[in-house]
Amino acid sequence: MGSVVHNQPCALAETVMNAGLQIPLPSDAGSKIRQDTYWSNSAKLTSPCVDRPKSAEGKSKTICFLVVAGEKFVIRKGGHTQYAGTNNIEGGVTIDLRLMDWTSFDEASETVDIKLG
Repeated sequence: MGSVVHNQPCALAETVMNAGLQIPLPSDAGSKIRQDTYWSNSAKLTSPCVDRPKSAEGKSKTICFLVVAGEKFVIRKGGHTQYAGTNNIEGGVTIDLRLMDWTSFDEASETVDIKLG
């Protein structure tokens, strides 16, 4: 369960939280740090809702929910797009994939699983 961002009213927030999606508050420890990671000032928009899925299943659940609800959203994964609205959005949901950055090695099958956020 997450918390709700109230930079501007997010009517969808309660429904999103009930769906089990994580939405940090602006007062949460990582919010200012996350905003400061945009390398271009023109890309720094204030999204009223930010989801930070930790798995492909969480990402899929968020996207399906937002599409069905007809909500605007963007995907942020750590790139360097300087245009506002490409990796952050006002009046919609930013899906921040940077928590999905990990690797694992399965010795039995000798395979590597890489998640790039």
